[in-house]
Amino acid sequence: MQVQRHLLKEKFYFPVFICFLLTVFGLWAIYMGREESFRVLTTRHHPAADFFFRYITHIGDGIFILALSVLFALRKKYFLSIGIIIGYLFSGLISQIIKRLLNLPRPKAFFEAMGESVYEVPGVEVHLSGSFPSGHTASAFALLMFLILAMPGGNGIRIFLLLAACLVGYSRVYLSQHFPVDVCAGAFIGILSGLATYWYLVKRDRMRQGKQNT
Repeated sequence: MQVQRHLLKEKFYFPVFICFLLTVFGLWAIYMGREESFRVLTTRHHPAADFFFRYITHIGDGIFILALSVLFALRKKYFLSIGIIIGYLFSGLISQIIKRLLNLPRPKAFFEAMGESVYEVPGVEVHLSGSFPSGHTASAFALLMFLILAMPGGNGIRIFLLLAACLVGYSRVYLSQHFPVDVCAGAFIGILSGLATYWYLVKRDRMRQGKQNT
């Protein structure tokens, strides 16, 4: 039991580290402002980067999440399968509620109103409204956080998952779909969703085990 608690405690160090990095990034984005922070992160584009970010961004799509859930289910890893779906739905619900309440313009609409234009990656439809927060980033970080807590593995796999989630977040800015502050907010929503999902499922399983033992 002590070993299990130690491992769980060790896993929670990584979410704290991620939140620290996001806080620093968020403070930078707020300090720089929506316009300048967006410009700083989108000054350079390259066809190879266009191709890469056009597809890496789909890690935050519902289709990818569903496919991953089915894959885990086929391998009889039902805890993981159910968890990533719940995390996705939870983060998506929160993101969509905030989007609809605020309905802020996305970079293309924002800069066009100022008489400027943004770079559009060929083949990518750039949206105009519902900028804050980034739903794709929320989904990616919900997936990241749940897998970090639920899957065995060392820091190597955790760093890989963090890198993947960060690339999804950056892709939303690179593709001119969101401002950096939108991405940061989406990441925090995803982290909270992943944590809440893990705690809920662990508590549910413990209650079931308790009933079976009585």
